[in-house]
Amino acid sequence: MQELEHLLWIRYLCSCLAAFSFVANVTSNGQNHFSSEDCAKVILPKVRLEKDFQYDVAKIVPITDGKTREARILCHLIGGPPTSTTGAVGVFDSTGFLLDAQVVKSLYEYETNASVLVDNDSVVLRTLNASGTGLHEESLVVLTLVNGKLIETFRCSGLKYSLHGEFYDQTVQLVFCDLYGDGSREIVRLVKTNRYASSSDQENCKPSASKSFAEVYQFDTKSSKYVRTFD
Repeated sequence: MQELEHLLWIRYLCSCLAAFSFVANVTSNGQNHFSSEDCAKVILPKVRLEKDFQYDVAKIVPITDGKTREARILCHLIGGPPTSTTGAVGVFDSTGFLLDAQVVKSLYEYETNASVLVDNDSVVLRTLNASGTGLHEESLVVLTLVNGKLIETFRCSGLKYSLHGEFYDQTVQLVFCDLYGDGSREIVRLVKTNRYASSSDQENCKPSASKSFAEVYQFDTKSSKYVRTFD
């Protein structure tokens, strides 16, 4: 397990460097004229959000079309009324034309939880499934850009913690890797769980038991989904 995790982190760092290089290339090629506010104004009329929706986060990132291999711009919006959180994502071509826009329910900021934000033709989003004083559970959702359309190719549980009855927490990181050197990408899900003897131990970050493991998912062309292969 230690050798596998060591290999994964090396490849993850390489992918981060490659992503940074791609962002720099996009900016240097003159595509930095896109503004998140302009993109938001185009996306909002195309999606059905709540009547009183107001976005407080709008960001643009480069993404590659998995079919055509063309460079695109992806914009995600996060906001909503005070009682709920929702959002939307949209993809633009190099001229600023909107190719696709979708609503993402309970969309949250995801920088603190997912290792990969955008990797090649896919983006990782973080959504909230439930909240309250007892349970907080999130999902990590992978959307892949194929021929101008965003399709959901993967979904898994992410950050999770409970203060109601059972004291535990779970953190999850997703990494895209070419494990076999054949050019195809796999998703590796790295999970760490902590179980505590009491709420005070949990608040003081003193786990009574800890477990870490990795899961590998390969892309299935028939279903257009990442499916689990082995741990």
